[in-house]
Amino acid sequence: MGVGAVDPSAPVAEAYANASNFAGEWVGESNAVLGALKIKPLGPGRYYGQFVGDDGTTRFVVNMQQALVAPLRGDGVIPGNLVKFTWQDGRGGRGDGWILINPEDSALTGEIHLGSGAQAMNFVRVDES
Repeated sequence: MGVGAVDPSAPVAEAYANASNFAGEWVGESNAVLGALKIKPLGPGRYYGQFVGDDGTTRFVVNMQQALVAPLRGDGVIPGNLVKFTWQDGRGGRGDGWILINPEDSALTGEIHLGSGAQAMNFVRVDES
């Protein structure tokens, strides 16, 4: 996706009762590879993540930007349930994608884009950072 491009597969961000927090350690799968995703906050609405696959060869980093959304009740905006990201594996592989978090901040689901295709990402929280 180029700058300003719209990803037609990405859902619209929503605000839950509380601000969504993506930071923590997650286990699950990306592109059918089981592994762990560790996400650290970089500042308001920004995160850095690292995925390490159980296969011993799949590794990539993600730069995440969280959507800010107006809650149904109240003023202003809060961190929403959607992050869009870019990824790279250090070996020439790169792409983008998106992840949604559930209201309990305990599960992630989304897509990672590889070339012109998209593959599923699904994780559950192991530990909150």
